[in-house]
Amino acid sequence: MNGLEAEALAAALVEQGYVGIVLARLAKQASEVLGTERSSILVRDREDRRLTIVAASNGLDDEMVGSRVPHRAERLESVGDAAASFRWGGAVRGALCVRSTVPKRRFTTRELDVLTTLGAVTGAAVRHAQAGNGPTREVGRIGQFAEMLSERDPYTAEHSDGLVEMACAVARSLDVEPAELAELRLAAPLHDLGKIRVPSSVLLKPGPLNARERAVINHHPVWGAELLACVPGVEVVASIVRFHHERWDGSGYPDGLTGERIPLSSRIIAVCDAYHAMTSDRPYRRAISAAQALGELRANAGTQFDPRIVDALETAVAQPASLVA
Repeated sequence: MNGLEAEALAAALVEQGYVGIVLARLAKQASEVLGTERSSILVRDREDRRLTIVAASNGLDDEMVGSRVPHRAERLESVGDAAASFRWGGAVRGALCVRSTVPKRRFTTRELDVLTTLGAVTGAAVRHAQAGNGPTREVGRIGQFAEMLSERDPYTAEHSDGLVEMACAVARSLDVEPAELAELRLAAPLHDLGKIRVPSSVLLKPGPLNARERAVINHHPVWGAELLACVPGVEVVASIVRFHHERWDGSGYPDGLTGERIPLSSRIIAVCDAYHAMTSDRPYRRAISAAQALGELRANAGTQFDPRIVDALETAVAQPASLVA
């Protein structure tokens, strides 16, 4: 996918009204990643700073959205509850809150760190909305990112179209909702965006990486997410990119998420990217056959990959007509 195609895709999201549901999508994503039944995004009332407004929610009554609640969002934290506040201009502006209905549920330090990360992305979305930084003027940045990635990592750009087609075919077979399919369509070609920050000496090294170099390149999902979070309207896509190297068994990076706490789109990208990489020629090795690649995926289903997605990919590969984005 080149820059113009990426820009057109981002523009299509704007035209389809996707931006209007970004906060709701972020709330849902937080519930899934933290494994909670409820979540909400609270924004400080500009007229009465003692109140916060429920800007979006997941698992709560829809009538709550838009209502004002009389407690300080940044201090919500007790058994079963946790919150990550976001601020700018030296003041707390709101918080991303999650709530579990499981008795005596307590959040681990790692879970709270993940919540903080998601809270920062949510804060960026709220700030963009309040500042009037509409996505219509910003979608060109997506195209610029795609061009930069193409220059730094030609292989990724060359094979992005095939990856998008494959990922979308898998997503459709799993009956994902339209909003999630739209996010996946944008995240798939940009999942390695963070590699534009990786030094060429590491990115283009022909031999094995040492421990320091591996640590640098393993940071690329974080860098990619940070870049995308700066673009109004695609904040959910930023988190999908951040989590695409997580593993089903929790041994992935950067946050060690497990199972279905990894966003579905991130899991789809992980499986399809691995298949596409194995079946493509690289400078240092020849491609293997589709059958061999599927065998490798099956061997790692339940550890590295979501078994359900491996099954869906195998079905899609057996039905070439389905591989149409």
